[in-house]
Amino acid sequence: MCAAHAIFAYGITVTTPSLVNAADRWPSLQGPFRFFDLIALRKRRDTLSCSIGGPTTAASLPIELWDVARHRLVDSELKDAALSLAEELHCHSSDGSHKHVWEEYHTGGIAPCYYPDVINSIASLQRIHTLLSEFSLHLATDEPIRADMPSSASVWWDAKHDPDTALFVVLPSKLSKTNPRTSPFTITSECGEYGGPKGQSIYDVSLEVPKNAEQCFSPLLRLLHVVPVDVSDGALAHLCAENAGLSDNQLVLRSRRFEVLDLTEVKPSWKLFVVDETSW
Repeated sequence: MCAAHAIFAYGITVTTPSLVNAADRWPSLQGPFRFFDLIALRKRRDTLSCSIGGPTTAASLPIELWDVARHRLVDSELKDAALSLAEELHCHSSDGSHKHVWEEYHTGGIAPCYYPDVINSIASLQRIHTLLSEFSLHLATDEPIRADMPSSASVWWDAKHDPDTALFVVLPSKLSKTNPRTSPFTITSECGEYGGPKGQSIYDVSLEVPKNAEQCFSPLLRLLHVVPVDVSDGALAHLCAENAGLSDNQLVLRSRRFEVLDLTEVKPSWKLFVVDETSW
């Protein structure tokens, strides 16, 4: 049995490890974040005071120093999470050497150990969904987006094993509220088996988004240092797109674009992500 899954939603793409690490450390960061938010609120209201201490007490520190403290704390937590993830993705061979499983694969070898999933555990996915819901966002699909287009030689290599991927973070739909684990943006059509009827799906699409849609993703990226990437195989456009400045080279790319972005370069947009699946 085979099927095609099409995901169409408004959002951004971020590196898989950065989102996995942020979700892993979010529970331990919530308490400190509440503390820093309270400090910032009282600084703005000029109500922050200390019962002990002299002129160099916490109350006299500028808000910029508190922001630096928050940033350093997040950096420290994410570094620990990254080390834990890297350890899981190391291959421990019989001769005592260590090699990342994706390095072993990409160099054409067969890693002498089990290929772990980067995000495909129920606990990991639940942490990601929990984190995104705190920022009023949603994971469009659990399927990671590869950094390069798969070739026939790598077709067996599941993207869930590879940290060099991206995840599609989007604005939630109305259906997201009823079940945050569902993917209301995914349309699936199964192929007919042995000459059976071909699957079809056709939907009306509303392109309406909130007025502040572009700002909805900024807190997640800025506070938890989640890394945005620009991922695309090209663009779909009508003839009127000539007025939008899209060239022929932008419509169909020769290879997949996978580029890390600066926060100032992030521009949420509508994206269409298609995944083919064969179960036999």
